[in-house]
Formats: sequence, C-alpha cells, structure tokens
Amino acid sequence: MRHTESTTADVLFERLYTHVDSRVVQSLLDFRSNNPPKLLVTYGIPWEYLSVGEGEIAILFLHGMAGAYDI
Repeated sequence: MRHTESTTADVLFERLYTHVDSRVVQSLLDFRSNNPPKLLVTYGIPWEYLSVGEGEIAILFLHGMAGAYDI
C-alpha cells in the first residue's frame, strides 16, 4: 500500500510542478530529503509533523488543508 501512495504522490508532484523552475523543484526535493516528517501516534491517531530549527521557542502550525507539510 505504501508503494501505491508514493507512486500517486510522485505523479501528483510532477503534475503540480511541471511549469516550475527546475532549481526551485530541486530545492524543495532537497528540503524534503533532508527533513523527513516524523510520526507521533496519540490515542491511536497518527500525526505527521516536521521539526526544524533549534531553540526554546516553538511555533506549531496545525495544517489541515490538502497541501503538503512543507508548502
């Protein structure tokens, strides 16, 4: 099942970024490669999240739209 999801995500990514400058696309792919999402399961509900940066102050974005975590 994961392979199918990945293939679908790849196809959608290619469609979405067809007319975007290749340097911008590569920058996003590099970011995703260097910062993969982490997974937390709370009360049986999986939450994917991205943790970047460092320090004592944090900002929490609750993303509920259909976009990706890094856009």
